[in-house]
Amino acid sequence: MQANTDLSPTLHVHLITGFLGSGKTTLLRRIAETRADLRMVFLVNELAGQDVDAGRLRDSGPETVSVVGGSIFCECKAADFLRMLREEVMPAHEENPLDALVIETSGIADPSAIGTLIEKAGYGDRLHVQSILTVLAPQSFRKLFGKLPVMESQLAAADTILLNKCDLATPEQITDCRDTLLSLHPQTRILETSFCQDLPDLAHPRSTPLPHDPFGKCSALRFQAETLTPPDFPDEAAFRTWCGSAHRVKGTARIGGRLCEIDLTPENLRVRRAECGVRSELVRISSTDAPETPHSALLLACDVFREELSALALPLPPVRWLEMGLHDRPDELRRRLQAEIDNLDTEPGDEPILLLYALCGGGLNGIQARRRPLILPRAHDCIALLLGSNERHRDIQKDCIGTYFYSRGWIRERRVPGPDRAAWLREFYAERFDEEMTAELIEADAEAFEHYEQACFIRTPAAEEGESYCKRCAAHLGWRFKAEEADTRWLRDFLTGPHDNARFVTVAPGQTLRASGDEDIFA
Repeated sequence: MQANTDLSPTLHVHLITGFLGSGKTTLLRRIAETRADLRMVFLVNELAGQDVDAGRLRDSGPETVSVVGGSIFCECKAADFLRMLREEVMPAHEENPLDALVIETSGIADPSAIGTLIEKAGYGDRLHVQSILTVLAPQSFRKLFGKLPVMESQLAAADTILLNKCDLATPEQITDCRDTLLSLHPQTRILETSFCQDLPDLAHPRSTPLPHDPFGKCSALRFQAETLTPPDFPDEAAFRTWCGSAHRVKGTARIGGRLCEIDLTPENLRVRRAECGVRSELVRISSTDAPETPHSALLLACDVFREELSALALPLPPVRWLEMGLHDRPDELRRRLQAEIDNLDTEPGDEPILLLYALCGGGLNGIQARRRPLILPRAHDCIALLLGSNERHRDIQKDCIGTYFYSRGWIRERRVPGPDRAAWLREFYAERFDEEMTAELIEADAEAFEHYEQACFIRTPAAEEGESYCKRCAAHLGWRFKAEEADTRWLRDFLTGPHDNARFVTVAPGQTLRASGDEDIFA
């Protein structure tokens, strides 16, 4: 890679490709560190909807832009790339000529359409693809080669193949990889490295024309990406189970109560404690043609748990959600739940129905199991489930009988006591009452909370941004504020089983659920 000392209008393009987790982003960091004399723009392409790496690359120095949510060589994302090129990269180059545009493709990208992409840009000879470098990990080469067509396309398009992570591979694996590549691509330069050290010369002249395949279709991608807020795992074993057969996992997650940086590749898993201030989404990329794990249950849940279940990052059975707040109308809750249970019974299969509900003001009293058994926690309400037990819920209330609990789900709609509740109530009552009656109801509602004196926020894995709002509510109401750490084990065990009789009740087909009036909650 050489600087444009003559301020030539030609912009040199370097394409960095390679399968998931091979070390492409590490290579970009090395380029940024060793060639600080060059004026470059990095363009990072991510399959996931959230770019985990771009922010860290920006800290390395070069201007970094990103295209997320697919491959730039697919029809829909090619348009995003071209728009970014025309609106950001080329205007910057025309104002003050760049030395290079370095493009890191998504790990699932097929670069066979690179020539077509450059032609569509409309800049003629002002864009010149000087090199295509494919990063490869020898340790996983034999496991992936021949099974992933995208990987073979990445190798075929390259003028340089960088065998990275050689420190993790045996000499036999490196030799096997090199010999196979030389037999298939004898004209391609092959280099060996670890951590992308000993940076290759990207200006190595390309001797073959660019491939000009048509753009692919996003629907043809055999990979899917999930993006989650940092989820919570009790230990590393639970995290590995969640990863399953994923090709790539990166970002941050809580493992054993600590926020950790995650880097899972086909070669290894690296888990380390996150540095102060480091936090990102967690991205998991897997193959869409992998066999689905059969579900052993159906799930019927209150919407107040939506964020909590997402943050637990467990594989969920098919789920149907009912809106939160139905416990205020127990008869309506009972009617709606029974209708959903009866509806699920018409579907094929005999899996049990998991009811993510509690006693909920008596709304579960009288629910009947028809054809499928019902399983639900022996909990008074959702707060007990988030705290981990009825006993802990009761103990906190004993310490301060006037405690009102806040959770991420309840805060979502701003219906909790606080600065926004009156507006929520006004909208809620608008279609049923006139303004005078609505005002009286809002006043009566405020009086109902006069005996409370403390706002208690439950810190669940999904709850970070809610704590500041809970503090606002406490200040608005003149209450004390406190926070309690959640205990997700009860909720997690409900989703994964087994379901012991001490914490869960099973209602067999033909039986009716009744409130027991004692510590068992249900009979």
